[in-house]
Amino acid sequence: FPDDNQYLMEEVSNSRDAMATQVAFSFYQNGLTIQNNGKNMSKDFFFRSYPLPYITLKNGKVKIGRFGVGAKAKLVEVMKHNREVIVETRDDSISGNSMRDSSIRDSPHNCDDALRQRYFMHNGSLCVAFSKSQLAQNGVRISVVSDSYTKERAEAQKAILKKKVKYIPPSFKVVVDGKQVNTTDFWEDNKTKTTVLTYNRESVRVYFEPIIKERYVNELVDRLVDIFTGRKSQNTKIV
Repeated sequence: FPDDNQYLMEEVSNSRDAMATQVAFSFYQNGLTIQNNGKNMSKDFFFRSYPLPYITLKNGKVKIGRFGVGAKAKLVEVMKHNREVIVETRDDSISGNSMRDSSIRDSPHNCDDALRQRYFMHNGSLCVAFSKSQLAQNGVRISVVSDSYTKERAEAQKAILKKKVKYIPPSFKVVVDGKQVNTTDFWEDNKTKTTVLTYNRESVRVYFEPIIKERYVNELVDRLVDIFTGRKSQNTKIV
């Protein structure tokens, strides 16, 4: 199962994939809220697909796949920490809620088409309840609620966010308790220290401290290819 590092950064990644311009983390005495202004979900996807992580059967045992970290994290928060997790969005299939009309993305709406999932434990079983939401903005809001949420864990999560999001351009805002924490363009400031790896016409920028660049770059290429293909390839090159 994912730790806080994976969980929080996965929500940042999901928000960018949803075409959001920002994701906001708000910490409270009894939990936190994560809210972006990206794409909504359709009612069908929200009810049928989103509640479940990628699950397969292998050797007669249930296995949760490597993808769907956000979905797995919700289950962990509820089952391990005995918390309540609430996920809210607006029905993207209704006219006026689609991201195709960017002019209304951040405009408030009535709540007739807002959807809500609530994950909680009852008599030792994990339960999911569906209902209407009061969410008035487009996007997705995730709330973690618990009477046992500690100040120490909140501060640790804030530190993780501030450390990890420095690689995200400030044009996409990562906001922690009302303040944007990625205010400098790391890649522009360190462009002389980056290497572009190209594989099958896909490119990714990688940052190396100058002293270790020559030592580890070829090893990193091999490991990346192994991870994504399970084998080495001659199509990978360093630019």
